[in-house]
Amino acid sequence: MIRIRGLLLVLFLATGCGGGGLETPDISAQTETPSRFPNFLGPCDVVPGALCGTYEVWENRQAAKGRRIELYLVVLPATGEGPVGPPVFPLAGGPGQAAAEGAGFIAGMLSAVRPSHDLVLVDQRGTGSSHPLDCAEPGPDVPLQAVLDDFRSREFVSTCLEAQDADVRFYTTDDAVKDLEEIRQVFGYDQISLTGGSYGTRVALHYLRKYPEHVFAAVLDGVAPPSNSSVAPFAKAFEATLAAVFDACREDPDCRSLIPDPEATWAEALSQFSLGTLTTEATHPGTGQTERVTLVRGDFVDGVRRSLYVANRWPDTMRTILAASKGDFDPYVENEYASQRGIRSFISLGMLLSVSCTESLPGLSDETAVAAAVTGTSLGDHRVRTLREACSAWEHGDLPEGWNDPITSDVPVLMLSGLLDPATPPWLAEEVARHLPNKLHLLIPNRSHGPGDFQCEAAIVQQFLETGTWEGIDTSCINETTLPPFGAVQGEATVEEVTVDVAILETYVGKYQVQPGFAIEIVLEDGQLFAVPPGQPKEQLRPESMDTFYVAGIRQRMTFLKNESGVVDRFTIPNGPTAKRIDP
Repeated sequence: MIRIRGLLLVLFLATGCGGGGLETPDISAQTETPSRFPNFLGPCDVVPGALCGTYEVWENRQAAKGRRIELYLVVLPATGEGPVGPPVFPLAGGPGQAAAEGAGFIAGMLSAVRPSHDLVLVDQRGTGSSHPLDCAEPGPDVPLQAVLDDFRSREFVSTCLEAQDADVRFYTTDDAVKDLEEIRQVFGYDQISLTGGSYGTRVALHYLRKYPEHVFAAVLDGVAPPSNSSVAPFAKAFEATLAAVFDACREDPDCRSLIPDPEATWAEALSQFSLGTLTTEATHPGTGQTERVTLVRGDFVDGVRRSLYVANRWPDTMRTILAASKGDFDPYVENEYASQRGIRSFISLGMLLSVSCTESLPGLSDETAVAAAVTGTSLGDHRVRTLREACSAWEHGDLPEGWNDPITSDVPVLMLSGLLDPATPPWLAEEVARHLPNKLHLLIPNRSHGPGDFQCEAAIVQQFLETGTWEGIDTSCINETTLPPFGAVQGEATVEEVTVDVAILETYVGKYQVQPGFAIEIVLEDGQLFAVPPGQPKEQLRPESMDTFYVAGIRQRMTFLKNESGVVDRFTIPNGPTAKRIDP
C-alpha cells in the first residue's frame, strides 16, 4: 500500500483543476521558536517557517525501560494572526514512508488551512529519521537480477534483520499510535485532526479507536481496514482495475487499433511464463549493458499492478503488456528496475516487515478465506506466499486484544476512494464506513491509488479540516476526473521530437525548487535530459523544441525559461507553479 511520490506527485500537485497550482504561503524562515511549542523544536530550512526537532520515547513502551529512540518531527506553525484551531497530523503510507519527507507537499496541499492550523509531521518510529529500520539499497550498477529479485526473499530479509540496531518487535502501528498520543500531550493540544493515505489510514483509525476524544476530524484516503490482511485483497482489486483499463483501451481509438483484444493480449503475456519463470536477456537501465535475467510470473503480475497506482500511467502499462505478449520484457524490466530502486530508497523495509508480519500475517492463517480472495485472479496467492516467506525470517510483535474489531466513532470522517485502485479498493473502505455514522465516502472515478485531480481533492480536504463537516462543501469536481488519451501505445509521444544540441541541454542542468522543501534535479546522461526527484526514479525529458520537453510516461510538459541576463533560472508546467533554479 505504498503511496506514489516523487516527480509524479509534484506534477499532479502542479496541474489540478481550475487553473493555477496549489500555493504555499510566502513566509520567511523562523528565527526563533514560538513560546507555545516545546523547546526541543528549533528553526530549520526544510520548508520556509518550519520548526524541526527530535523527541525521545521508549522503544519498548510497555516495559518503559531499556533503549530510548528519537522521533523526528517537522512542524509548520500556523501562519495567521488569529486563533489557532486543531492542528493537523499527516500520516504517511507504506508502511515505511516518512511523513517529514513530505513537508513540502503538505505545505502546498494544505496551504488554505495553514493560517489557523499547525501542521505536525512525525516520522513514524522505524522510518525516515526516527531510528529507521532500513535495508541495504542496490546501487545503480549492481547486477540487474539483484534489483529485480523480490526483497521479501528469506535471504534478503535475514540479512536486513541482522543489520538492525533495534528490537524490531516494537515498531508496529500500536507503538506508533501511542507515540502520537504522547506527542499530542507534550504539545498541549486538546484535539487534533488526522490525515492518512493508504497505510496511514490504518494508523489514523487505530488512534481514533484508542483516543476518540482527542480527534477533531479525520481524512482517510485509500482506506486500509484495521482487520485487513493487507496483501490478499490485492488480487481481486487488480482484476477490477485491469478490467477498467482494458475498457479504456477499447474506447480509445489509438489503443483499440493496436490492441483490439486486451484480454487476449494479457493472456498471451502471461503464457510466456508457462513454467512459472522465464529466462531472457534485458538491458540494464543503469549501465546500458545486456544481462541475462530470470523473471517470475508473480513478480511480473505484481509489477504491472503497481504500475497502475497512478491511473495516468495506464498507456505505459498497456505498452508493457503488449511488448510482453510478444516476448519483449525490456519495458517491464525498465519500469520494475525504477520501481524497485524507488521503493527501497524511500521505504524503510524493516519497518514495513515489522508492521506486515505482526498485523497482516495473522489474517492469512485462514486458508479458505485466502483461497476465496485470490482464486481465479492473475496475481493468485503470490503476495501471500512472499509475505509468509519474508515473515518466516523476521521477528514479530504482539497484537493488542481486540485489534481486528471494527472501529466505531462519531468523529467526522472524510473518506476518499479511487474506483481504479488496485491496492485499497472502495469495498475495503465500505467495511470501515459501516461503523462510522458521521462520515462521507467519496468514490472518485478514473482515480487509482495515487492522486487523481489533486487540486480538486485538496480543496475538499482543506474545507473539511477547517470546519469539521462536509456540509456546504461542493464535491462535484471529483466527477470531472478523467484519464488521459492513450496516445501511442509503443511509448512515443503524440508529438515529434527534435534534436537539441548538447551545449543547450547543459544549460538546463541544475536543481529546481517545485515546492518548498522539494527540489528536482535535472541531469544530463548520454545526451539525454532526466528529471530526478530526491531518492526517486528518474524520468526522461524528451525535447519538443529547444526549451520545451515532454515528461516520458505521464504526458506532461515542462518549459525552461531564461532571466533578463539570458541564464536559465526556472521551468514552468502548464497551469502550474514555476520551479525556480536554486543551485549556484
